[in-house]
Formats: sequence, C-alpha cells, structure tokens
Amino acid sequence: MLAKTDIPCGRSRRVYGVEALAAGGSRRLYPFLQDEKELGHLETRDYRPFMLESLSERLYLYGLQVNNVRQGFTSLRHVHHRMVEVNLVLEGVQEVIAGKDSFLQHPGDFVLIHPGQIHEFRSAGSGSLTYAVFHLQCDDLGLTELLERKNKVLYSAGSSLALELAPKMDRLLNEAAEQGSRLAVLGEACAMMAAAEKSLRLEPDRQDYGREALAGRLAAEIEGALAQAWDGESGMPRIETLASRIGLSSRHAGRLFREVFHMSPGRYLAMLREQEAMRLLAATPAAVEEIAHAVGYRDVQSFSRQFRKWTGQSPSGFRRAAGEGAAHYLTPLSRRGMEG
Repeated sequence: MLAKTDIPCGRSRRVYGVEALAAGGSRRLYPFLQDEKELGHLETRDYRPFMLESLSERLYLYGLQVNNVRQGFTSLRHVHHRMVEVNLVLEGVQEVIAGKDSFLQHPGDFVLIHPGQIHEFRSAGSGSLTYAVFHLQCDDLGLTELLERKNKVLYSAGSSLALELAPKMDRLLNEAAEQGSRLAVLGEACAMMAAAEKSLRLEPDRQDYGREALAGRLAAEIEGALAQAWDGESGMPRIETLASRIGLSSRHAGRLFREVFHMSPGRYLAMLREQEAMRLLAATPAAVEEIAHAVGYRDVQSFSRQFRKWTGQSPSGFRRAAGEGAAHYLTPLSRRGMEG
C-alpha cells in the first residue's frame, strides 16, 4: 500500500458568499467580496477493481446569470419545458408563485422548479432584488422525477439542501463570471445537480405523486406535439389523441389535469402559445407578422386580437414595455437546444 501524502494545493478565487448565506450569515454578497485561499488535500488510496458502464448524457445549460432588478419586477407567469430551474436570492426579497402556492424567498433560500411547473417571480421588498438563476436539461430524468415526487419548492437558508448546494453555487457563479472553460461551468452545474439529487432522496414524497406524474406526462405530450407542429414536422393533434397515448380517456385526462395544474389541457396549450409569443417579442427582433406565424396564427390581425386578450397590450406595446429580465425566464419550447 502506498503511503498517504498530503499535498496542499490551492488558488485564489472570488466568492459570492452563498455558503455564508445558507448558514444564516448576513455579509454583503454582490458584487464579489474578497479573495479567499482555498486549500485542499490529495491522497493516494487503494481501490478494489471495478468497471463503470459507458455513460452518455446530453446537457443544455440555459440562462445562467446573476441579475439585479428594480422594485416592481415580475418574470410573468411561465413554464419551463424539460428543464429544471434553480433560483437563489442574493439580496432583497422575492415572491415565488408556484402553482397555487405563494411564498417569500429571502437571501440564501433556494427554489427548485421542476419541468412543467407553472410559476412566477416578483420582487417583494422595498428595494432592488439580486438573484442567481440557471436552467438545466439533461437526458437523465432521475432528478426530474425526484422533484416531481417531493412536496417542496422552497429550501430555506440553513436547510440541509441549501447547505449542500451553497458552496457549489459559489463555484458555479465564479467559473461563469470568469468566462473561462465551458466544460468547467457545465461540470460545476452537474456537480450541483448531483448534490441536489442526493439530498432530495432524503425528503418525503408527496402523497399525490402518482396523479401529478400522469398530469405531467400529458403536459409533456402537449409540449412535444406543439414543438413538432411549430417545426413543421406534423400538425397539432387533438387533446384526446395525446391523452390516449398515456392510457387516459379525454374526460379523465381533463379532470386530472385540472386537479394538478388548475387549468384545462386546452388552456395549457393556449398558455404555451402565449408564452412563446411573449418570449419572441421580448428576446428577438422578429417582426410581429413572423411571430404570429411562428405560434400558429395565419394572419397578424387574429394574433394581435388574441395577444391583447392575453396581456391587455398590443404585441408592439408589449415589446416596448417588456419587463426587465423577462426574456431570461421565458425559455424556448423547441427541443433544438438538445439536438444541436
């Protein structure tokens, strides 16, 4: 057996102080605080022979950012397709509306939003709000299934999950801010999600998970069919057809969907079109006529009338008054991000 050898290794890095927040600290977080020496130790070990099967994962990291917004900010109601969202408040107070639940998110609190969960963020304090957020999509559905089985969205500073994620969030934000290796950024994001998965296994399952899982499968069928229709691969099938794919009658599917998402499948489909239209208006320079066609309207007049019903504004008026940072929350429905 080789003798153990301690080899100090370290580098100077800038820190956001997320770990201190999770432990209940109150020091200022943003911008970067200080230089901190991080020491580690390497040692040699004996390993039993083993072989790991081949691993292949496609990863899509979207919208990683630290953002500061003014009082009155709102992200608009939206849903992420096949993506897990991690949101952390650094300074200020944020109101989180997830489904029918509403709660306040304070500095150091983590929010985990699973794919298909309808949600909205609003600044809730008297001053500005600083938050960190990213979205991750991968082939492995283990984390997604865990999030759907649990009964929590908010993990307060000091909770076991927040304490586990805080130092990893620090490293992720610093790697991204330095704009160095893309692999390093992805690696830190994956390490963070792996830690979340490990911690979530200790959380109790929600009692109605089976019902929610079925409704989630129908939502995924609707999203996938709509994405294919927009890509020109096929027409949009009827809700009855989509429900039959997961073994549900149209009536049962509608009742189940309303119980879980508090809206009909048809209203959910309309909301997806509404969200994509808002995203394209806020995040792209595309003409209103192009956007109307992209979300399934044959003429711009019909689209404009419907858009005014959705938002109370004309498409051009919405584009001018788009909420600060809103485009970062409205993720694209298309699957192309995973296929490119």
